[in-house]
Amino acid sequence: MGTSNPGGVILQPINTDGTSVFKRGSTVPVKFTECDANGNAISDQTAVFATGYGSITLISAVRGQVNNVNETTYTDIPDVAFRWSNGIWIFNMATGNLDTNTRYTFRINLANGSYISFTFSTK
Repeated sequence: MGTSNPGGVILQPINTDGTSVFKRGSTVPVKFTECDANGNAISDQTAVFATGYGSITLISAVRGQVNNVNETTYTDIPDVAFRWSNGIWIFNMATGNLDTNTRYTFRINLANGSYISFTFSTK
């Protein structure tokens, strides 16, 4: 049975078009699903992540004008690694160390050689 979430893309609350603006100091839930050839979500971290445990790499940070906060302010405890929950890989990313009025692009490297990139801004 396949998953209801698309594989290989960032999931809500981060918008795939990079328009999400989070309050600096909040927690950003980074979520995605990786699927096998039959559309089933993969829960084995060594089969999903290039490093075997999952990491997020900062690709760029561009300072400039940023729209107002348009996402819910999350205050969950930040994670130290991705965790598997209900068919989704989740990492609660802290933003207290990020600058305001900056657009960030990150990448999650996958075991199959591809990656998931996502963008959001902080205000």
